[in-house]
Amino acid sequence: MEDSVISRISEAAVTVASGLELADVLQHVVEAAAMLLDARYAALGVIGDDTELETFVHTGFDGDIDAIGHPPEGRGILGLLIRDAQPLRLDDLSSHPASVGFPEGHPPMRTFLGAPIRVRERVYGNLYVTDKRGGGPFTEADEQLALLVAAAAGAAIDNAIMYGATRQRERSLDALREISGEILGGSEGPRVLNLIAERALELTGADQAVICMPRPSTAGAVLEVRAAAGRSASTLRGELVTADTSLSGTVMRSGVAVDADSVPPELGPTDDDEDLVTVGVPLLIRGDTHGALVVAARRLTYDDRRLLQTFANHAGVIVEYMRARAELERLLLIEERERIGRDLHDTVIQRLFATGLELQALVVRHADDDNLVRTLGGTVENLDDIITQIRATVFALHPPALVDDGGTATASGVHDLVAGIVAESSRALGFTPELMLPNDPDTLVRSDIAAHLLVVLREALSNVARHAAATAAAVEVHLGDEVVVRVTDNGLGLPPEASGTGDGLANMRHRAETIGGRFVIDRALEGGTRLEWRVRDG
Repeated sequence: MEDSVISRISEAAVTVASGLELADVLQHVVEAAAMLLDARYAALGVIGDDTELETFVHTGFDGDIDAIGHPPEGRGILGLLIRDAQPLRLDDLSSHPASVGFPEGHPPMRTFLGAPIRVRERVYGNLYVTDKRGGGPFTEADEQLALLVAAAAGAAIDNAIMYGATRQRERSLDALREISGEILGGSEGPRVLNLIAERALELTGADQAVICMPRPSTAGAVLEVRAAAGRSASTLRGELVTADTSLSGTVMRSGVAVDADSVPPELGPTDDDEDLVTVGVPLLIRGDTHGALVVAARRLTYDDRRLLQTFANHAGVIVEYMRARAELERLLLIEERERIGRDLHDTVIQRLFATGLELQALVVRHADDDNLVRTLGGTVENLDDIITQIRATVFALHPPALVDDGGTATASGVHDLVAGIVAESSRALGFTPELMLPNDPDTLVRSDIAAHLLVVLREALSNVARHAAATAAAVEVHLGDEVVVRVTDNGLGLPPEASGTGDGLANMRHRAETIGGRFVIDRALEGGTRLEWRVRDG
């Protein structure tokens, strides 16, 4: 072999191996092939899973490449090489039966030489050179040189792929360490979920990434975008989609990764539907699916999909962490309320009660002084009212334990607590109110609304016992899209001057208005009082 040829081969080998990034290596391969084989044009087509060309790298074309249209997809002569991975030399491209011609704007090409590139015994793609300078055909020696370049390219590409995989693992580990650090550092759940979406987007090269989870009180029928990254992220956060029409809902029902044929509604409208690959992976918590991570990208590899599932698993940990922290905060609040309640009962109420006894003793000792007896009697009644109000406050400070399911309670759990309050109030009322609970026991209600509901019901029945002089009462509780508490009695009715202005009534009104509801109290149709507390749940 001539020294000049050996020198050119050595130079080509150095060129091919002179990069670590895959894109650089592919470009170096085509440049080395053009130089070594003295060709005007050279290209390299990477074969995708669907046996079409997913990447096409070229050199030698100086015109406007966009004017040609889309890159080659693996038809004609290129498709022949894909189907039969053998070297191919042609003196005239257009004369071959498989030729399909060139698109408008494509430079004319006549002579052709193609060789397969193998990476670890698998055909990775094909190397093409066309138009040998000087106008002659490619020779058998050129074919051997092309095979040498293809072999060197296979080794360099394998090295670049391993390097890329190593870099990807390092970046993934860095991202996972960052996420774990945020969790251990006590960052808020929404911040960490958004960080997961952002890192999933960066590491997979995706255009968009969202995390969707069920909205409380909708039994999983409505999903909320809890985190988003990439295009339209700020507008997507907080958006609602139905489980039946979204990719996230499909993922949650199946419990496995799912590909979409088009961009799903949780990613919002887009003009590039046909160019995007969309996949959703489940957020698993103890084997159960509680949401989905959905991404849209130009291309997603098998490793990308595995990485997405890893990130989704971390998101599941965050969801569990948020629940555990919310439960801990709830328990701490209950503990603090119980402490305050004990202090009020054991210290304040007892001292007020002792003061009342002392005043009653003064009434007995000064029974002949009518003015003093009246004054002391009024003071004792005021103390009784204060003690009653404090007792009601103590009850309100002990919120019942609701059956919590991600911020929701079941109707059956609420019904049991409502029935307990009604039974408890019967001692003070002197009768047992009629109770109506027209609900499916599996209906869900937000836990905060349920807690307000129970306090309002207790206050309403306490008012009936203290002021109404009633002999019958009815309690109706309805749960669903609208939560309604209705208490009706046959007592004296509401005095005109007391239309919702007392402390207890004002508190019930405030509890409704705080969460966007309304409170109404008026005279019942058949006499007595009708109280209605109504709040939207959803």
